[in-house]
Amino acid sequence: MCGFSGEISFRREVNRKSLELSSDVIRHRGPDNKGYWFSENNRIGFAHRRLSIIDLSLAAHQPMLDEANKLVIVFNGEIYNYKELRSKLISKGYQFETSSDTEVILKSYQEWGYQCISYLEGMFSFVLLDQNESIAFIARDRAGEKPFYFFHNKDTFIFSSELKGVLAFDQVSRVIDATSFTYLLKNGFTPADKSLVKGVSKLPPAHAAKLNIVSGELSTWQYWNLPHLQSVVPENEQELQLELTNLMQQAVSKQLIADVPIGILLSGGLDSSLITAFAAKEVSSVKTFTVTFPSHSGYNEAKEASLIAQHFGTHHTELAADQLKFQDVLSIAQQLDEPIFDSSIIPTYLVSSLISRYCKVALGGDGGDELFGGYGHYQDILRAQNRAKSIPSFLLRSMGSLAAKSLPLGKPGRNFLQHLYPDSWIGQQAVARFFDTAAIGQLITENAFLQTDQQPIDFATFENIDWIQLATRNDFYNYLPADILTKIDRASMLHSLEMRAPFLDPALIEFAFTNLDSANKVSLNDKKIFLKKVAASILPPTFNYYRKQGFSIPLASWMNEASWVTGFSEVLLNRDQKILNQNFLQKMIANQQKGYSNSERLFGLFLFEVWRTHHNIQYA
Repeated sequence: MCGFSGEISFRREVNRKSLELSSDVIRHRGPDNKGYWFSENNRIGFAHRRLSIIDLSLAAHQPMLDEANKLVIVFNGEIYNYKELRSKLISKGYQFETSSDTEVILKSYQEWGYQCISYLEGMFSFVLLDQNESIAFIARDRAGEKPFYFFHNKDTFIFSSELKGVLAFDQVSRVIDATSFTYLLKNGFTPADKSLVKGVSKLPPAHAAKLNIVSGELSTWQYWNLPHLQSVVPENEQELQLELTNLMQQAVSKQLIADVPIGILLSGGLDSSLITAFAAKEVSSVKTFTVTFPSHSGYNEAKEASLIAQHFGTHHTELAADQLKFQDVLSIAQQLDEPIFDSSIIPTYLVSSLISRYCKVALGGDGGDELFGGYGHYQDILRAQNRAKSIPSFLLRSMGSLAAKSLPLGKPGRNFLQHLYPDSWIGQQAVARFFDTAAIGQLITENAFLQTDQQPIDFATFENIDWIQLATRNDFYNYLPADILTKIDRASMLHSLEMRAPFLDPALIEFAFTNLDSANKVSLNDKKIFLKKVAASILPPTFNYYRKQGFSIPLASWMNEASWVTGFSEVLLNRDQKILNQNFLQKMIANQQKGYSNSERLFGLFLFEVWRTHHNIQYA
């Protein structure tokens, strides 16, 4: 696990000071070593920050070159099947100087070219310079666990593992991208291919790119996609359960490989409990960690986590997070990269801080909800489907439109009325609903920022759709990489901690979307239906399958405290900015005190404004 930055200039020498600054601002991603490489004509420069996980020797440092000094790579992530690939390549006559997975990528490219990414199982983003072909080959993992930001124009190609690394270069204007900003307000995260800064893009998950280092021409392609659901679901459910059990065991086994201590982030929920169970079969001493909020018993998962830890005999540690003050949250917000409207980034930051004192690598349960149907809004969609069968669609849509226009944001019942019909869920992140079109129109004062990124919906195309399949796939492609995995990556890497997600093993992903129909994922009364059947023979009989708090904070109660109200008001009601409607914000803050549900919205805007001012980002 690491971080990297670089510049490929088409007309002049690279700015070494900018590259050094870029490397410095992402130091947290790799404090164990830093390295630089420059081409002979100084038009290409790579910087790397290393967090040593596999092969701790100096030989495995990056940037790494091949034996002819013609291939150069900077790589962030882990390749879990690198040992198998290494053996295969050795059988083909390749020789290795390290036991690192980085060198495996280099040799894989030599053998298979661009097709090498189809062989890689893991989380990764990398830039591989092929000086013989005058190209830079770029790729990002299937689920989007590892980030890749870049700025590209006729003169240069600048890239980094974080947005702040790209901002270190003078060529990048610190101006808000209006379309991405609107997208953020609606969904709580930015688009797969764009950032909040104008001109700075992201390579989407499961995509690769080829950059001609002479002409500057850039071409991208998608190298992987979710498989289609089998038209005929296997009838033998026991065999299917056994297959899933074996796949999960293999995924956990592969991700327990490291040359440093590994722990498991045990939340007490189904996903992390299963990972703990499978890990206990692989190693004799499993380390599990649970974070608690002693001052808020409703957010304490210690009892559930302790049950799992005792049942599987893990070495368990309960880590108590102190009561957060507003200044603590402000300090955390200033450290984050591109903001997301997800308050769970705060407890994720805290638990990463605590776990990093004990180990360098931790396994978590991320991805299980998208693969197996774990979110509550999937049941909301089923309820909307049932309503649509008995109530005319035009009436349901009209009620939703009327609610958006007439009811204040956050007022109880407003969201329910807006989502009476199934198609209202399409094209948005539904886990935590933020600002709809009507609210954005009131929040934003400048027409230039009232952008829309959605095409009109052809409702006729949704007549016979499988809404759960559509929703889970939409969440996998959007919410998972842009919110969940972004949160995990940034919060953990700020503490130089590598977080791994066994549920995102390619074989597990393909199993879930190939073999499990909607009825095996969610119903009106249950979620993760098939996964629970598998867990029934693995987890203790007293395990509570219906409790899931996850890592969250008592945000609504905190925002009723005077210090929090004052702090949020000072940040949001900033007279220096003219884009956010001050009167509208004041009403949101006041309504929050009256019991309206605006805490997540206000928190998201708070994170955004702290990020914008801290990095000197202008609206125009």
